[in-house]
Amino acid sequence: MEVLLVHGADQDSRNGQGNSPLILAASDKRTDSVELLLRYGARVKVVNNKGEAAIFHAAGRDMIDLLDRYGVDLNSFSNEGLTPLINHAWKRRLHSLEALLDHGVPVDQIRPSNQVLATEGETALFLCRSAQCVKLLIDRGAHIHHRDAAGRTALAHHVQGQRASPLKALLDSGASIDATDRRGRTALFTASEEQYVEFLIRRGACVNHQDEDGWTALMEFSSWGRADCVATAVKLGASVNHISWRDGNTALCVAQTSEVIDVLLSHGADIEQRNKQGCTPLLIATSRGDWQTMSAFRERGSKVDVVSYHGENALQLAKRNEHEYTAKILERDCPELRQSLGPYEIVHSYRMTFGCL
Repeated sequence: MEVLLVHGADQDSRNGQGNSPLILAASDKRTDSVELLLRYGARVKVVNNKGEAAIFHAAGRDMIDLLDRYGVDLNSFSNEGLTPLINHAWKRRLHSLEALLDHGVPVDQIRPSNQVLATEGETALFLCRSAQCVKLLIDRGAHIHHRDAAGRTALAHHVQGQRASPLKALLDSGASIDATDRRGRTALFTASEEQYVEFLIRRGACVNHQDEDGWTALMEFSSWGRADCVATAVKLGASVNHISWRDGNTALCVAQTSEVIDVLLSHGADIEQRNKQGCTPLLIATSRGDWQTMSAFRERGSKVDVVSYHGENALQLAKRNEHEYTAKILERDCPELRQSLGPYEIVHSYRMTFGCL
């Protein structure tokens, strides 16, 4: 390399990804090559197409010390809003992380909120992917209960990202397991795998915590169609007939798979429970055109001739919401539903006849 540099090779040339020789040398952990390039005038602040300078790829204290002596910006941001500290935390580079902190980089650097990139003001603790790095950041003063723009803590992020080691490290360091976001939701609401549901509840998460709408985590799992998560939550104390204060729905009302329905019914869920509109789970499924879930409720004994508080039966709800296929199934299998008219049909017929109300 030195021969090329002596004969005038461009030390800041770029490849297709925008990487300079300095960035590539840092990525390959070649401290001697990094030092050589710097001595021959390589610019330490050159960035690639991602907006990352060599410091984002520097592995270990020696290389970071070297780059710092040549004036690298230790607090720069990439195009994705990452800083070197956050990037090294994400890549599990403990020694690089420690070196940056020793050089005075703030431990709670905040990633800018950006709707396009779906970033919400996270710190390194949110994106850290190893227990050792989590412990280092906390030991250096990281705010364990910092909240992003949505009000979520690092704990909720790691539950959602299914990162077990950082999650356990946070809890062992005193993170609140029932910290809520701006919607009043705890980390349990973001658990999309059975093992995380069980882990959180056994570590003390409130299984029947309600968010601002009165929803519980069980209702969330039910709406996702996660029968395994539903079964685990119920086994560990979740209330199957909890009623949301805002809409009066239960977990069965928002269920969308036969597997979830079976789990809930086997644990005593009320198949005829009405919400604030007077709709049973069957009527709710019908109103959204979910003929498969509607059929699942019918097969399990739900009454098909019930009417909502507005006087509409299943067929009328299907027609009003323009779910033609669902309506055809009901007309074929339940012809008796065509015999009654609810308020919607009465008003509709009047308008069609007289052109006004």
